[in-house]
Amino acid sequence: PFGLTIELARPPSHLVS
Repeated sequence: PFGLTIELARPPSHLVS
């Protein structure tokens, strides 16, 4: 699950629009 780890590790820019 690299995609999930990247999304969690990186700032939630997709959530914080």
